[in-house]
Amino acid sequence: MGRAYADHVTAVLDSPLWSAADSGGLRIPWRSAVAACASPTLKEDFRSPGLYLFGSSAGVPLYLGMARAPLRKRLWGRYVRGQRSQCQLAVDYESELLAHGVDGFPPGLRAWYRRSFGNSTVRLVGAAAFAQHGIGGIWFTVLPIADVAAIRPFEQRMISVADAWNRRQGLPPLLNRQDM
Repeated sequence: MGRAYADHVTAVLDSPLWSAADSGGLRIPWRSAVAACASPTLKEDFRSPGLYLFGSSAGVPLYLGMARAPLRKRLWGRYVRGQRSQCQLAVDYESELLAHGVDGFPPGLRAWYRRSFGNSTVRLVGAAAFAQHGIGGIWFTVLPIADVAAIRPFEQRMISVADAWNRRQGLPPLLNRQDM
């Protein structure tokens, strides 16, 4: 599985960024998610469950996640659309996050997250990491998987494989190493 991941992630990293003009790109800039979802080449992929990988323009895979529901639904609310999506938070508080990490979020936002997600700070940590890795260059790629029952076990194995790949390349560990 390690060799297959290495081959796939290398192809993703070597791929151009997706755009309406170059729909063959495997890395979708987070701000292009809506257009990518509507494109004929990716529409079905976004309707499928599967895995997604976020990365930075510096070639650093950052976070590997899963969606048992359509990928579009998972990516929209949590990551790329809305004022409290991780990417938008990274944009809105970029300076503060660069200076102070996750502590750069204002108390009101942190209180809202506590009310909404309990003691979990995973989403805030992700937004801070996106800012620190350059939110303007954050991209994602999707891997549709039709067998919903296979997604979670596959994701768990892939997190370990992907994190080990990052470490072998001298890159930071994946953000979701808590799942390992």
